[in-house]
Amino acid sequence: CDLAERLAALVKPLGGPTPPTAMTFYALVAACEKAGEHERLLGWFQEMLRAKIEPDALRYGMALKACEMLGRWQAGLALMVSMRDRGMVMDPLLWKRLFLLLGREARGVEAVALVGEMEERGSKLEPICYEATVTALSRMGDKIQAVKQLVAVSYTHLTLPTICSV
Repeated sequence: CDLAERLAALVKPLGGPTPPTAMTFYALVAACEKAGEHERLLGWFQEMLRAKIEPDALRYGMALKACEMLGRWQAGLALMVSMRDRGMVMDPLLWKRLFLLLGREARGVEAVALVGEMEERGSKLEPICYEATVTALSRMGDKIQAVKQLVAVSYTHLTLPTICSV
């Protein structure tokens, strides 16, 4: 990550100083991800957005993983909503990762709201997203809401271990 930042600082485009290119930002984010520098990764991701360079789905995935590693569910949720609102193709694996983060952090209210919003938009969620929502409700201590959510979701979305864990 340090080396990538030093190399990026040395890059001088012909014709004078200009902001870094998309590929420079992509390389910086990837280098920080590989080095496990989650804070720096999120910093470069934000710099990329400020420079009005649209991250690709892979960079969004790296940023979401950094949010997960740092326990920043709010930032992860904001990233995914931003990605969706920008009209990017929604990778089911990224949504799964976000819902697992919400479940682990006991963010049931947010998970339920996101499930409802995604279903209203016609998005097809993976079964694990519903399972993580029930887990989040259960972990936040709202067993009644967890059971209501479990009943509200078609039994085809859930696996037996989730039903038994509630």
